[in-house]
Amino acid sequence: MLALSTGVWIATASIVVIVLVAAWFTYRATYNEHLPALRPVPLFHGLSDKELRKVARLARPVSFEPGAKILAEGDDATALFVVHRGRAKVISDGTERSTIEPDEPFGELSLLDGGPRTATVVAETPVTVLEIPSGTFLTLLDGDAVLRRRIYVELARRLQHEGGPRYPDAPAGAVGRDELADIAGRLRATRSA
Repeated sequence: MLALSTGVWIATASIVVIVLVAAWFTYRATYNEHLPALRPVPLFHGLSDKELRKVARLARPVSFEPGAKILAEGDDATALFVVHRGRAKVISDGTERSTIEPDEPFGELSLLDGGPRTATVVAETPVTVLEIPSGTFLTLLDGDAVLRRRIYVELARRLQHEGGPRYPDAPAGAVGRDELADIAGRLRATRSA
């Protein structure tokens, strides 16, 4: 009887280990699959693979049918999106402005400065986006000073490249969320001018 219960316990434990290992590999593969889609996001240009994996863990795929509104002009920012599959159109002030193709992001500045959406994005074909919710992204930033600094440096570089004023180098101490929101707001203003 003892041998039977020991055998059942070993078989059960083995199955649990196999399931956990399979789940871990699936989990890891899923987030590594997101890396190619997130790498082109300008906000993430200065990140190492390890840092980008942290961001990829936050991403979740969301699908939209043709004609579905992904986000609306004037809405509060809730996420950064990267088109993974399909195509979407950008509409601002009632006029179609551009098309968003796979691996192209939208909503990245709103993610940091909390500003309202400046355009409506509508699925033109069946679209799957990778959504990175602002709450979880900001929580990640709060806990990672290196990540905050790298994003700050990238935003400062982009601000200068897009004709904005030279922004000060990253502060000697830790870069806070307020500094990130400020520089994202300045970049937004440069683009609107």
